[in-house]
Amino acid sequence: MHPFIRPTAESPSNTDVGHGLPQHLSEGEARFLELFERAGDLILIVDPAGRVLFANLAWRESLGYEAWEIPGLSVFEVTRRADHAVCQAWLSQSTSEAARGDVQLVFQARDGHEVPVEGFTSARVEDRQVLFLRGFFRDLSRERRAEAALQESAELFNLLTSHTPFGVFRTDPSGRLTYTSARWRQIAHLNHVAQPRGVWWQMVHPPDRDRVLTEWHIALGQSPEFSSEFRIHSPTQAERWCRARISLSTGPDGSVRGGIGTTEDITEYRQAALTLRRAHDDLEERVRARTAELQAANHDLAEFAYVVSHDLKAPLRGVSLLSEWISQDYAGRLGPEGIELFGKLRHRVQQMHALVDGVLEYTRIGHAPGGEVEVNLHVVLQQVIQSLASPTGFRFEVPPALPVVRGLPQQLSQVFQNLLDNAVKFIARPDGCVVVHAQRQPTAWEFSVSDNGPGIHPRHHARIFQIFQRLDPSPDTPGTGIGLSLVKRIVEARGGQITLESDEGRGATFRFTWPDETGF
Repeated sequence: MHPFIRPTAESPSNTDVGHGLPQHLSEGEARFLELFERAGDLILIVDPAGRVLFANLAWRESLGYEAWEIPGLSVFEVTRRADHAVCQAWLSQSTSEAARGDVQLVFQARDGHEVPVEGFTSARVEDRQVLFLRGFFRDLSRERRAEAALQESAELFNLLTSHTPFGVFRTDPSGRLTYTSARWRQIAHLNHVAQPRGVWWQMVHPPDRDRVLTEWHIALGQSPEFSSEFRIHSPTQAERWCRARISLSTGPDGSVRGGIGTTEDITEYRQAALTLRRAHDDLEERVRARTAELQAANHDLAEFAYVVSHDLKAPLRGVSLLSEWISQDYAGRLGPEGIELFGKLRHRVQQMHALVDGVLEYTRIGHAPGGEVEVNLHVVLQQVIQSLASPTGFRFEVPPALPVVRGLPQQLSQVFQNLLDNAVKFIARPDGCVVVHAQRQPTAWEFSVSDNGPGIHPRHHARIFQIFQRLDPSPDTPGTGIGLSLVKRIVEARGGQITLESDEGRGATFRFTWPDETGF
């Protein structure tokens, strides 16, 4: 006996014909009953009183019933109360077996949710008597959910396209418009058309169309994305520019099914870019002109410094030689005081000579001949220390392994020469000590030169790096006031920085960085 048919006393089991079906089922109906069980539609067979004789798997799963619950179930128990009249009309249909009727109703699932269906019904009639009725229904809930989701997606799409600053459009495979947003029509100057149905490139300015169409056809054959910038076909004289991007959708065979695109008015962007490019070109031209002027000025300055130093050195040498001859030839007449005065005169001449050399060297920074080379700072420091006239017992603490850096050997020697000589000059005692330290930074080496001298008050830190500035202006104090300014100029010309950490009575530490690459 089939588990989904409730047998009656008048219809004993007939396993040979109907697999336990009532005898009033035709042989064809009995054969198709198993097919009904596996059908995708909701199939229901009821007797004239509305008792369920058969409910297929799709019906049971949709309404949440098990197979054993079906026998004895009334169709009115599983139908929404408002549709009971529809069920009654179905049960009361014509006695003509050929009579069929379309029906729409809502089933009530076991858990209470509603399952809307539509379909058709028919009756099995013998001797003008309805034996049972059949209903073949399509579950509308999935379709309605899909329709609701589609409607929600459409509303969301319309909401987004109506508020985005971009114009949005859809095309078919040939590029003809199937949808345009209000913003797209505004950009394309087609506000007077509710929904343009021409090709999307009707917005392109005619002189640009051949280029844009070539790019479009290349994208159709080679790329899922199309992007182009072009002028907009505008009824006004003002030139407007647009950027269009189209994402192409393709089928399993690779053929283009359509596309969705965006448009953006980039007129202001292009105008700003053009203005920026012109400003950049103008700035570059000014830089070139200014650089040429600076190079000419630097050349003139170098020539001037050389001529001045040459013209100054000649009389200085003359004064020095003359004072020396007078001291020697007239020593008896001059006496000890006169000889001392002439000695001081020669000392001042030597200072003046050193000052002229310092000025000349200062003007040459950045114009030294030759290129940078690898410089071993350990060798440089040893040579500098040996050249210093330091008191006996004066100590220099230098790391055993100083780095090799790129630079001009003469300039690096000048930097350390001036820093170490400055420390020796102002300490001037046997227990003096200078410590050199090197530390690696991400893109440079940092060096420090520390001493245990008298220190420098913070108010003088900036001043000591200025040319001709000396903390002790006494003529008997050695120095020209150029050494530290020369160090600062060399370090900064290389792209580094130099600082001073010091206070009165606490020594001084000069720190400077030497980048791996030149700063200019």
